Amino acid sequence: MGNRDQLAVGSWQLGVDGWEDLPGEVPQNHSLVETRGASYNMNADAFRHFYNYHFSENRKTWDSYVTALPYEQFTQNVEYSHGSVRDQLVHLMEAEEMWFSELRGVETPEPFSPADHDDRKSIRARWDGIEQSMRAYLAELRDDMLFARPIKEPEDDKDLIVWQVLLHVVNHGTDHRAQILRQLNDLGVETKWQDYIFYVFDNP
Repeated sequence: MGNRDQLAVGSWQLGVDGWEDLPGEVPQNHSLVETRGASYNMNADAFRHFYNYHFSENRKTWDSYVTALPYEQFTQNVEYSHGSVRDQLVHLMEAEEMWFSELRGVETPEPFSPADHDDRKSIRARWDGIEQSMRAYLAELRDDMLFARPIKEPEDDKDLIVWQVLLHVVNHGTDHRAQILRQLNDLGVETKWQDYIFYVFDNP
C-alpha cells in the first residue's frame, strides 16, 4: 500500500482524517467490519456466473459417473468424511439446501432418509428441486444484498454476510466433489478435472 495512512476499500478510503470519498458511489455504512475484507465493488452477476460453474460440475459428476455406477459401489462404505458416494452426494445437496434456506429465512426441510434400495431417482429429484430454488434466489440477487446479514437462526450463523455464505457453498461443493472423484477413482472409474478455469474456457 503506497500510503500507510490510507486504506482504500471499493469506492471509498480511510485517511488520516476519516473516510474520504473516491469517484463512484459511496456506501452509507462506512465500516470495515461490514465488509470483512471484501470490496463494495462485488457484484451479483459474478456470483451467478460462479454458481453456473458449480451447478455444471454437480451435474457432470452425476451424469458422467454416478448414473452408471453399480449400486454396490454407489453405497459402498468408506471410512472417511461422509462415507459412501451416495452419502457424500446426499450431504452435498442437503448442505446447499440448508444454507439457501437460511438465506431465504425459511425452515430447512427434513433430512433425506436413508434407503435400503437404489434411490438415485429420488435423490436426483430432490436435488433438482434444490437447484431450482437456488437459481430462483440467485436470479433475484442484487449487488446491495451481498453485504446483508439476513440469517436469523441458528445463532452461530447470524453474523454471516450473504457473500460469505455464497462463497462457502461453492467451496464446500468443490471439496466434496473432490472427495467423491477420489472415491470413484478408487473404484476404478476414470474421472476428470473439475477446475473452474476449464469451465471458463468452455463458457467464454
